[in-house]
Amino acid sequence: MEVIKRAVEKVVTELAVVLVTRPFDIDQTYDLLENTVREHDEIFGSAAAVRQRHEDAAEPSVTTIPYVYRDEGRIVRKDLAAGDYPFATHDWYYLPEERRAPVWTEPYYDEGGGDSIMVTYSVPIITGEDGQFRGIVTGDLCLDWLQGMLDSMELPEEGRAFLISRKGTIIAGPVAEMIMRESVFSIAQRYNSEEMRRVGESMTRAETGFVEFRGFRDRVDYWLAYAPVPDTGWSLGAMFPQEQITATLFELSRLKFILGIAGAIAMII
Repeated sequence: MEVIKRAVEKVVTELAVVLVTRPFDIDQTYDLLENTVREHDEIFGSAAAVRQRHEDAAEPSVTTIPYVYRDEGRIVRKDLAAGDYPFATHDWYYLPEERRAPVWTEPYYDEGGGDSIMVTYSVPIITGEDGQFRGIVTGDLCLDWLQGMLDSMELPEEGRAFLISRKGTIIAGPVAEMIMRESVFSIAQRYNSEEMRRVGESMTRAETGFVEFRGFRDRVDYWLAYAPVPDTGWSLGAMFPQEQITATLFELSRLKFILGIAGAIAMII
């Protein structure tokens, strides 16, 4: 995750430098974004929202947002400013201007854009000695592969792994309908689980833990291990049924007991 994240940051920063250095028309911007996405497999999509001054407007405004993204092996072009896509309400659009600095968004489902679960790195375009904000350039990182990564983890039978964001939102996990729709805190509230709330607070503080935990749906006793994912603010958790772990220990203890009794009898004889 760290390697991919750094690669996306470098590419998007270079795109912002190019767009500041020389002016591009819409077609040239589409070509630039398309070539960038094609040459960098780690990038799912990229957009450029540059404010342009128009004769009938007092202030520069964004009327077109070229966006290029992957769709089943194809590279598709889209104008995010067209239609009813609410680009102005998304973190990737307004946070860079507000903070005057590059930002990584929280994971989100980009309905109407790339139609995928993703995080976006946005770099503001700043020009002039007065630091005038001209727009933003973005790079999207699709998160669909995370579920495959969790599914491939070698866990004990009935073991479960899940990944949450810095705010506790479930990014990947065993229950599909909860992904990007629930957080550890909403689940804790629904099932009135103070234990779940405490674990969620610890995970979102980027702490490491190993605790006993009662499943909120199946009421099974688990061991829950969790640890932060470096440089993302996310946290990875893995749940193991206590029965499976203690059953192995019980069998080992019983075998040692039987061998001990057999040895004692042999010694007496």
